[in-house]
Amino acid sequence: MTIKYDISHSGALIEVRVNGAPDDADIRQLWEAIVEACETHHCYNILGVSDLDQPYSTVTAFNHHKIFSDVGITLRHRLAWVPESSASEEILAFTESVLVNRSNLNGGLFPSVDEARKWLHEDGSAE
Repeated sequence: MTIKYDISHSGALIEVRVNGAPDDADIRQLWEAIVEACETHHCYNILGVSDLDQPYSTVTAFNHHKIFSDVGITLRHRLAWVPESSASEEILAFTESVLVNRSNLNGGLFPSVDEARKWLHEDGSAE
């Protein structure tokens, strides 16, 4: 499988765009790159947008809590993620549930980029 992603720093946000058909290795690599960008820019507000050709596996979704732990995603990282394709929505909702149930997520899924940005700016940390 193949994944393409772009990670940029813009103001007080790390912006991530993901598309393709990711596998386990791709997902781990993506989160490692996001953590690296956060550390480089001392910025922990992450706005992600996924437009997947096909969802990653349920096992990968379930393993996100371990991936987060392994790569260093903590509650310091504020994640606002937007699924742009129907292929992204269901698996991302399951991933969100796993992370919330394991207390590994500060953030969640949002229906639009505008709403995600609004949430990231709510407490003033992403101004």
